[in-house]
Amino acid sequence: MRDIQHIETPGHTLSVRVDPGSEWEGRPALWPSVGEYPIYDPFLYTTMTTDDERNRRFRAALARLAPDRRILDIGTGQDLLWAREGVQAGARHAVAIEVIEDAFHKAAANLSTLAFPDRITLLLGESTSLRFAPPRRCLRRRNHRFARRRRRRGRRPG
Repeated sequence: MRDIQHIETPGHTLSVRVDPGSEWEGRPALWPSVGEYPIYDPFLYTTMTTDDERNRRFRAALARLAPDRRILDIGTGQDLLWAREGVQAGARHAVAIEVIEDAFHKAAANLSTLAFPDRITLLLGESTSLRFAPPRRCLRRRNHRFARRRRRRGRRPG
């Protein structure tokens, strides 16, 4: 049996066809992408944060790639899930970006309760329009290479 659900968003009503009997053991559950619509709600947040298979794979990747690095969490959500997990996996710092204002404010409240709030920077806005400085280590390396090239050409750096 298929059911049509209506989801209200600011200025739009989205109609979604739902098949409540589609989840069977061993069969993948397919979810529509809602990233382009500001419709994240407690159900979607809970579903994402409690999806054991998805989260196990993300944690494995973070354990391998995050230690001693600066990481970026785009669409961090109210729980700062991957910024928090990245820091717990050994990242020096996480920049967490959220575009939905309500989720941002909830994330800010959650950030203040963490054991390491100074290791996560929370920003409100779209990831494509925010500007934030790259890590200083990258700038030093680039400047060092530039100075070395100038010395080879017989010019003094600076």
